[in-house]
Amino acid sequence: MPSSMPVAPKPRPYRRFLTSALHTRFVHAAGLALIWNLAVAGFASDWCSESQEQERWQRAHTDEATASLTSFLSIPSFFWAFFPLGPAGVKAGLFTLSSLFIFMLQIATFQIGKRCTPSNWTSIRTVLLSYSTYTTLLWYMASAWWFCEVFIFTSPTSAALAWTINGGYGAPDKLNERPIYLRYFFLQLGAMQAGLHILNDSSSLSWPVKKPERPRGEPEEGAKGKMMVVKMLGTLLGLVQPAATLSATASLTAPFLYTAFVRRSLWSWHIWCAKVFANIARSESEPPDGFYIGSIMGRAFIFGLLLALTWQLNIVLFQTFMLKEPTKDGKLLSSPSKDPNGTLLHGLNAKRELVKTFAFWELEIIARTDADRRKHIFADFERPNQAPIFSQMLNAALGVLKSIDSRMKTLDPPPKAPPSTNGVQTDNAQHHLPRLLPNAVPAKSQIYQPMNPAAGDSRAGRLVNYASHEAKLIGSSQNPWSPPLHKTKQLAIEYSSPTIKDLQSRAEAAQQSPLGRYLLTTPVRLIKSAVLGTPNSNPGLTISAVNSMTVMLVASLTEDTFGKAVHGVPLLVQALTTTIFATEGFVHKHTNGGFVSSSDANRLEEVVAIHEQLQTSLRELLSAFQIFLSDVGLSIRDLNDGRKAAETRELFRVIPPAEAHSDSPRGPHDRPIRESGASGKKPEMQEVNEEQQRREKEKQQQDQQARRRRSQQAYEDTDIDRNRPGRLFSQLDRGSSYQASMRERRKSIGKGDVQDSNPLAAGSRRTNGSAGMSENPFRARDFSSLPAGGLQKRRVAKVQ
Repeated sequence: MPSSMPVAPKPRPYRRFLTSALHTRFVHAAGLALIWNLAVAGFASDWCSESQEQERWQRAHTDEATASLTSFLSIPSFFWAFFPLGPAGVKAGLFTLSSLFIFMLQIATFQIGKRCTPSNWTSIRTVLLSYSTYTTLLWYMASAWWFCEVFIFTSPTSAALAWTINGGYGAPDKLNERPIYLRYFFLQLGAMQAGLHILNDSSSLSWPVKKPERPRGEPEEGAKGKMMVVKMLGTLLGLVQPAATLSATASLTAPFLYTAFVRRSLWSWHIWCAKVFANIARSESEPPDGFYIGSIMGRAFIFGLLLALTWQLNIVLFQTFMLKEPTKDGKLLSSPSKDPNGTLLHGLNAKRELVKTFAFWELEIIARTDADRRKHIFADFERPNQAPIFSQMLNAALGVLKSIDSRMKTLDPPPKAPPSTNGVQTDNAQHHLPRLLPNAVPAKSQIYQPMNPAAGDSRAGRLVNYASHEAKLIGSSQNPWSPPLHKTKQLAIEYSSPTIKDLQSRAEAAQQSPLGRYLLTTPVRLIKSAVLGTPNSNPGLTISAVNSMTVMLVASLTEDTFGKAVHGVPLLVQALTTTIFATEGFVHKHTNGGFVSSSDANRLEEVVAIHEQLQTSLRELLSAFQIFLSDVGLSIRDLNDGRKAAETRELFRVIPPAEAHSDSPRGPHDRPIRESGASGKKPEMQEVNEEQQRREKEKQQQDQQARRRRSQQAYEDTDIDRNRPGRLFSQLDRGSSYQASMRERRKSIGKGDVQDSNPLAAGSRRTNGSAGMSENPFRARDFSSLPAGGLQKRRVAKVQ
């Protein structure tokens, strides 16, 4: 039996290498979080009060020699408070668990790109119905509770944070309300931080639109690893203000909320727990009347600030390490694979947005910095039952561009075409034509019979017959809106138009309200959702896909030995051209002619970056292949469209702040709306429209003057043969001076006081005796009734 062909092993999935790299980055982030929690543990220990107590105990229980040695060992209490191989290390490990809770939350709710929806109401609905929202609240409250318990457990006795207060000999213990309030304070702080986390979408990575280009041979892990601590210190200083604001807000609002809503319930729960290990009197079942919260507000604010800084630092560490380039140990993620090209292709075709984004980022790095890897990709075209590797990579990049067009059509579908029948015109197409006969032609014997004999020949009978006939026509028609109901529909719309106008005015007023502007779809959010993606934006994916394919195709001119990659140039040019035109048309349609305010322009920076990248890539392709475009299969039409799309132009125009006043009411689409009759300078958009109208009017006047000059020149340059009146009239029918003279001559001839000196005037009158009436000079003349030679004599006399 013939041996079967060996099957090539499947390449290792790209997500395996990416997961390994992300685990390493997670460990590095957790290590830096441990260092920070060591500092928090040092601040949490009251080392000043502990050193004073140690000195008192040494003086009371030791002699002079041993006291000096013990004091020498106990002098650096500040050092022991931060030394990791002692109690401070144990505290740091316990505090680090609260940071691990946040890391686990970010991994569970990890997404690529910020939240991007067409309207705020869509975002609110998505957040409220999302499982990650309640997971975020749970993890933050768990982190705050654990931090509070570790803080209370490791606090010195001078802080008075024990569960109960010792009642003395024989007296029952009392419940301590200070830790109760402290637990509620940290739980409220966790709930507030969870709300900020959801509002700021902190679990999503804001992908860099313009990635810094890394020079060849730069040590990725070494150079950036040395600067990591310096960057973290600079970032930490910027996080102090929001953390202090959060802690201060919780410190000011917690006493009122605690006293008004949760004090009795928390007291009852703590009483039930304290009775397990303490002797609590029955009189302690209700909280006491007076509780001085001010004694613990300072301590709550300080440690609330430390906890808020811990959370903020965890978010920054996670995003910083996760946004590093797709490398590990200075090598690309797919390099250790036995089939690096197959592994990278697997990542480009992945369904998960995270894997696909990192794969295209790696392909962009290969296209710009790794010539050997590029040549390997170009030469990899002999895989069994597969297209060349570069062709498959190009198809993956074209899929990213096509997704932009599909989102535009989904968010703003084109108007539906009317249904058409196969070779049969519908009644809508013939509603302007009268119906001569009904669909069912009656028999010959029924033509002269009345439609409804029972109705009779009276006026009422004829009305019944007419109504019956029209009803039959309506029932037999394919479209019941055909006449006469079509006219009735138009009349109904006209009569109901005032009501529709009222509803439209009310709708516009609702859109201009703050609630309407917040809930309705705005053009800026619609454009971002269509171009960047929804429900999460990912501009880095589009830029990496376009940039990598453009650089690879340009490099194929010198590195593609077999010439396989050049066949993808027409496909990429057509895709770029289509996407550029579609983006410009979509933006122009939803921004009132391409005019936006300065605030909207700032929110559309990523859209502008993608548009500029598309145009830049298209210009690079056309410039690199300008002498090979016909050879690679690019048609003349596609070439002209590509050159037109590659022209440098702005995606939209920005209205200056001076033109759009902030105090003017704004419409539902975040555009300034000026009231009628309001004083002030006109908006730039209105000025531009007036300028266009003025230019069009001047152009029309210039065209009209040019036509007049051409007519006058034709009149002056034409050799007029006066013996041929028809030619004279055909050439001078547009001359205004000639028409005025003819009107005056006809009036004079009608009065009979002018001789027929003009042979044309003589020939233009009737010869049947009605000399006072003049015909239209443009009609054909009948000279048969004139005497022979009469007309010629008159012409000769006129010539003489």
